[in-house]
Amino acid sequence: MALTQQELHDLEASILRAEPSAAEEDDLIASYIEPNPLYPGVEEARLVESGVPVWALIPYLRVVEDDLARAAIDYDIPIPAVMAAVLYYARHKEAIDARIAANDAPSPLGSYECVLPR
Repeated sequence: MALTQQELHDLEASILRAEPSAAEEDDLIASYIEPNPLYPGVEEARLVESGVPVWALIPYLRVVEDDLARAAIDYDIPIPAVMAAVLYYARHKEAIDARIAANDAPSPLGSYECVLPR
């Protein structure tokens, strides 16, 4: 469902003011989250305009102590996109946590040092 700019603005304002309804959450997620066409699965979903994977944004939010504004500034994305990622994560927590853990796991190839050319 594509929202007009005014509908999106109204939805964002509603979510910032109070607890969003399930329908408002659905609309926010649909506006900012999309499947990754290269990597199928709910754990690979990403932000529409920036392409930032939800699984990459969630650990960063933990680092910045859930400061949505700081994450939005640091990733150069709108605050509602961060909110949509958090809502999406809440719906797919198990799969996304597994993806985060897989990213954090040591490589079976061991560690290596990157050497840059001179």
